[in-house]
Amino acid sequence: MEYVMVPVPEEFVAQVTQYLHWNTGSLPPDAWPPDAIARLLGDLDEAARRVLLYVAKSAEEVVIVSVHDAAETAGCSDRELLGLIVELNDAVRLSCGLPFAMATSVREGATGTGPQTWAVNMPGDIAKLLLDAAKTGDRADK
Repeated sequence: MEYVMVPVPEEFVAQVTQYLHWNTGSLPPDAWPPDAIARLLGDLDEAARRVLLYVAKSAEEVVIVSVHDAAETAGCSDRELLGLIVELNDAVRLSCGLPFAMATSVREGATGTGPQTWAVNMPGDIAKLLLDAAKTGDRADK
């Protein structure tokens, strides 16, 4: 594969870098600034924060969360939860983080031919960053 280097005007470097990181998944988790994570968590409403931390805790424990279970945690329908995930991913993208929650299709059964369900997940390292930030924020509130 050939690579082409293209100069980027200084005023667009941050946006281009963010776009490349988001679309290539190459941003190391430690490059997501803790203050950006804290702002993200502080800007979320209670239901969104509850879902985000529930999915993060499940990812840390390597537990698959169904869309239905996550929706019950938020007190909303499955469809509303999928919309919430889109909003959360966009909020994270804007704070220069990695995509953290996605709905993925899962086929049940040992052969993968069973009924289709949906699961919500996130990378474990991103989950740890979110949970650590939430704990730090909880301590700061007291």
